[in-house]
Amino acid sequence: MLYSSLVEVFQQFESTTSRIRLTDIVSKLFKGSPINLLPVIIYMLIGKVFPSWDSRKLDVSGSTIFAALKQATGADNPTIIKAFKETGDIGSTAELIYKTKKPIALFSKQLTISDVYNGFVDIARVTGPGSRKKKERILLGLLNSASSSEVKYILRNVIGDMRHGVNEGIVEEAIAKAFQIPVDLVQRSYMIANDLGLVAQVAKNSGITGLKQLKLTIMRPIKPMLAQSVSDIKEALSEIKKPAFEWKLDGARAQIHKQKDKIKIFSRGTEDITQAFPEIVKSLKEGIVANEAILEGEIVAIDPLNSKPRPFQFVLRRFRRKYSVSELEKIIPVKLYLFDLLYLNRNSFLNKPFTERRNTLEKIIVQNPKIELTKLVITNEISVAQTMFNEAIEIGHEGLMIKDPNASYIPGIRGKKMLKVKAALETLDLAVIEADYGYGRKHKWLSSYALVAMDETSGKLVAVGRVFTGLSDEELEEITKKLKEIAIQEIGRSVIVRPEIVLEVGFGEIQKSPVYDSGFALRFPRIIAIREDLSLEDIDSLQKIKELYKRQTKAQSGAINQIKTP
Repeated sequence: MLYSSLVEVFQQFESTTSRIRLTDIVSKLFKGSPINLLPVIIYMLIGKVFPSWDSRKLDVSGSTIFAALKQATGADNPTIIKAFKETGDIGSTAELIYKTKKPIALFSKQLTISDVYNGFVDIARVTGPGSRKKKERILLGLLNSASSSEVKYILRNVIGDMRHGVNEGIVEEAIAKAFQIPVDLVQRSYMIANDLGLVAQVAKNSGITGLKQLKLTIMRPIKPMLAQSVSDIKEALSEIKKPAFEWKLDGARAQIHKQKDKIKIFSRGTEDITQAFPEIVKSLKEGIVANEAILEGEIVAIDPLNSKPRPFQFVLRRFRRKYSVSELEKIIPVKLYLFDLLYLNRNSFLNKPFTERRNTLEKIIVQNPKIELTKLVITNEISVAQTMFNEAIEIGHEGLMIKDPNASYIPGIRGKKMLKVKAALETLDLAVIEADYGYGRKHKWLSSYALVAMDETSGKLVAVGRVFTGLSDEELEEITKKLKEIAIQEIGRSVIVRPEIVLEVGFGEIQKSPVYDSGFALRFPRIIAIREDLSLEDIDSLQKIKELYKRQTKAQSGAINQIKTP
């Protein structure tokens, strides 16, 4: 199947913003695609190369892209920079240059989808010394064979930003339409498999029957079930009549997979973080009484002097592994708090109620100094829950989780079956798309960051403001290095980057704003943490910002009315 046929579909996307029309186009594409190419096509559609559970990455820097583009076309730096300033997009930049400057080497062989995908696989395979030049040569090979329209989307895939509005939700709907499958079954299948390409293949090959047979797979992480925020315990009890209350821990979400003596630990973003926590792995081997299991918990940093929990940033330092792991074990000891069971000895527990999952979890865990079950109380009494909340805060935790005892586990969904209430103000997880160098003492660091959220309706990133406070000098140096590694282009004092770094951001309030395309801006934003455990898929949505704004406005209105009341 020629790559140009996929490009023609991409071009159709750019002439419409209708979700129904986009779904129709994608559905038609899936119907006519060979079954072996469906996964590749799907991930190219949404700006990826591999499913999220796959650890392979392209890791192609902006400088590598521009070097390959220069060699392919003979264009000089001023020409490329001028084109980038005009378009603001590396793909459109390449297309513009290809139209005005004939490529130096243009092979007669037309690119196939497999050619492009195999090129990406080869790029991901290259690591170690000299890898940048090797990646550049492979990319150059693709560019030399590509037309002006093809190179546009090849480079957009490389940076992971397709800019055409087709997101996972549209792909799910298109799979359902193409193969006459109920969309809720497609969504459920994706939650279980964590691989849209596999879901599409099964849907095309085996239909409803095949999708219903999809099961959790050991050592392939799934997206975690997420919680909605509530303002207080009273609001929580209005949503869930007699909930299970647990301490909300200030740590890193962890999904643990055990198969015989093999243990894998995955982050909330499904990244393999096993090597960062060898002491937890050892304790899990001794503490899980089961042959196969998938568990959920939270890894919390512990103060060695008083055994109290440390702030979340300490756990993230274990992710970064700046020192040897054995040294970090002593500097930042951690503890795993377990709270859920998803799979046990070839049986999925996703559809079982929370209380059954929890009760079974308690039976298979032998607690030890490194592993403990979270405290849990089922009650509908505000006073009991408030006492538990106060206790959690006093110890050093964030607040409470509130769970429906009868709820099944729904991967990747933020619903009202699981809520959270925190003592601290709400924060947002946002991606960085641009950074500026600072002034004075900070002149050598990228210290001001443009932030984006995800518009779930359009599937596009939308700007919500900038942030420039909250990081230490050490963190500024570290994030500057990371931003340079994912830079697309430097323009003056600004650096355009791939949206891969996620910041947890606190703020004074949310304001309506005509300046940003989200329609909102954060007032007095400050960086709480660099979220090493999150990826672009995990950032907060525009819909959440709208909900927080609505809640904030309601609270402000109530306060004004109290003042007016004599």
